[in-house]
Amino acid sequence: MNFPRGVLLVCAAAFLVFGVWGCLASESMLALVDVVATTATARADVRAQYGGFTLGMGLFLLMCVWRPSWTGPGLVASGCTLTGFAAARWWVIFTDEPVSPTISALALSEACGAVLSWIAWRMDTTR
Repeated sequence: MNFPRGVLLVCAAAFLVFGVWGCLASESMLALVDVVATTATARADVRAQYGGFTLGMGLFLLMCVWRPSWTGPGLVASGCTLTGFAAARWWVIFTDEPVSPTISALALSEACGAVLSWIAWRMDTTR
């Protein structure tokens, strides 16, 4: 497996793990970031956003690993998504009150994933 597809596989695995966690145990995930879903409506939205979207992205990225011609689009999707997550967290880190170490760790890991996705996309020879 080459570097671009390896990056894609790692990103797919991370999205899948967080997606399953968000679907099956969203309350424990939310507790890490000081969020509480107090109604069924809130829980449905949290599971859809934290679980469903993330799981769906992980499945898409896994499909991109299996189809080499999809490597480039998968890396762009991963890069855009992780860049958006990281940018939103960094914005709060730099403009708001201090955040928990969990948010800082997530921002750093998402930024690293985004950078690796963009580097792998540039290296991808299937595009």
